[in-house]
Amino acid sequence: MDGKLKKFMISGIIFTIVIGTLLHFIYELSLENPIAGVFGSVNESTWEHLKLLFWPMFFYTLIGYFIFGKKYENYFTAVLKGIIVGLLTIIIIFYTYTGIIGTNLLLLDILTFIVGVVFAFIKMYNNIISLDTDQRNSFVMNSKISFLIIILIAILFIVFTFFPPKLGLFITA
Repeated sequence: MDGKLKKFMISGIIFTIVIGTLLHFIYELSLENPIAGVFGSVNESTWEHLKLLFWPMFFYTLIGYFIFGKKYENYFTAVLKGIIVGLLTIIIIFYTYTGIIGTNLLLLDILTFIVGVVFAFIKMYNNIISLDTDQRNSFVMNSKISFLIIILIAILFIVFTFFPPKLGLFITA
């Protein structure tokens, strides 16, 4: 196992939790600056809170590509899988616990975010280290496609900040 990669993942968890927490407040503190709204939560919808995991993880793993991208050809495939697991973890835990107790609680919301971040980085790490040498060529292509999907997710976060669909995920709690 790569100790440097493991340290990077642990640092990523801490970075994402800290920056994600700060992003929760950036829109309001910026007096509702639209640029701050792209990265921070503009309302209390579940979708807006997903940005708190996505953006810090996106930027952190983008930097990580320049450190690990050459060594691990499946890097962006692993990042994409981690992001998806993290986002789905938040959605599943949030709607499950609020469905059971009938309301959301700040402490459980915070724990849900933390669990989502931890699961995201664990999934990413496990996918990076599980690369089979026979799969290297297919992962190079998959990693490029995965990077494009990550960019598509980023675009959706931007667009839906300003034009949210009328679906439950986008409605303010």
